Parts: sequence; structure tokens; C-alpha cells
Amino acid sequence: MYRQSIRMAFLLAMVFAAMFPWSSARAQAPGDSGSLYDKLKGQYKLTKMGLDSTGIRVIDAGTVLVVHGKSLFGTPPGNLVTCAANFQDGNLHPPGGFCTGMVKDVGRYLDDGEKVYVTKIDVNLKKEKVTLSLIECDSCNGVQQPSNLKSGVSFDFPKGYLEGADAGQVGDVISQVLTIDSGNGGAPQQDAAPSAGAAPAPADAAPPAAAPPPIKIGQTIDEVQANTNNGLALVADLGEKKIYQYNGLKITFVKGKVTDAQ
Repeated sequence: MYRQSIRMAFLLAMVFAAMFPWSSARAQAPGDSGSLYDKLKGQYKLTKMGLDSTGIRVIDAGTVLVVHGKSLFGTPPGNLVTCAANFQDGNLHPPGGFCTGMVKDVGRYLDDGEKVYVTKIDVNLKKEKVTLSLIECDSCNGVQQPSNLKSGVSFDFPKGYLEGADAGQVGDVISQVLTIDSGNGGAPQQDAAPSAGAAPAPADAAPPAAAPPPIKIGQTIDEVQANTNNGLALVADLGEKKIYQYNGLKITFVKGKVTDAQ
């Protein structure tokens, strides 16, 4: 009986390892930069996943990211195949057809705007590459049937770039594919009736000025200029990538369209 229990525990551990190859906090790759990794981990808190009688679940939720575009391919967490996309020279390349073809019956491309967790970050200075392992945030996406599809994306940088880069610079590149979810940001609703003792508003009080239209992913520079009454100020011109500021807000454009606003 005791031996059977030990054997069962060992088998469960092997199954868990196969289902969660991305559950380890960090791959020890040659040339890996601990400093940059630690800073990125501070910027993107890793999500810890677990397995119980109900199946896969989140043990400790981390940073939620919003997917931009439709090039990230998800596969079931128990599947050994992960089809990772690649971002290089300002362009996101979907995974190869050979990989997606093997799992086309059980996988799918993640939708634009879908939300995911980061489960693993790998920094490899030798290959000038940063890789993020991802898993669907089912609770964020409001799905009826949990799927927990896993995915991944690697970011390739020019030779020698990562040695001198900080987490903010790397984060600017990542944000062209995945931006940190800022939440709904909505303020609590006000009571319809004034609270006791509160002074009524003057009858002739002018209504508050309408808030400017929100800045949205994909808007052009001209559209944002119009919404901000030409208040944009160019602070960095990096070719296809340009960074503007407006009232303390940093707005990033890639190829003339908004990719991030912080």
C-alpha cells in the first residue's frame, strides 16, 4: 500500500511537469542576464498555476496583459507542443504552419484584445532574445467554458542591445504586442440623491466640461492630435516608432498608429 502511494505521487508529479513546462520561474540559459530578468519580473509579475481535483487553477495571479493583433497561437496546457510567435524588427510573425498544423484541431489563434497572464520570462543575452510564456486569463475574458490555452512569444533584439538595455526599453518593445491591462479605471458611481447635510449645487452652475475622447489602440497620429486639440509633443523619433507626450501621458506610435499609452 505504501509503495502504491509513492508510485501514484510520482506519476502525478510527472503528469504535472508535462502539463506545466512553463511553470518554472526562469530558464537557466547560457548568457542569461539576472539583472534584466529581475527587473522584467518586477514589471511583469508572474502568475503561478496549480492543479487540483477541479483541474488547472490560478494559485497566485500576476500581471494581466492585453493581446494586440491575432498572431499568438494557443494550445491546451496539457499538450507538449507550444507554437510561439516571434517579434523582430518591428514586425510580429505568427508561428510556422508546421507547428500549428500539428495542433490545429485543439488550438486556435488568440483574439485581438484577449487577456493573458505571464507564467515565465526567459532572458538570453547570447541570443539577444526575451521570451514570454503566456496562458489565457479566463476570468478576465469572461468565458463560459474555461480553456486555459497556453501560448508564447519571443522578442529578438539587435546584437549587443540587451547588454545595455533596461526593463523600460524592453517593455516598450513588448508593448507593441502585449500591453499591461490598466483595468476599467472607472470611478465608483455616485448616489442619485445628495447625502444629508450636503449643500445643493447652484441651479445655474455650469455643467462640467466633457472629457476628451479616449485614446485607443490603432488610432493615427492625426486622430489623437484632433482629440487632444493639437496638444501632443514629440519626445522621441525612432523611425517607425515615435513617442509623444500629452499632459503627462506617454503615447507610443508604431507605423503611425497607437500601440501603447501610459
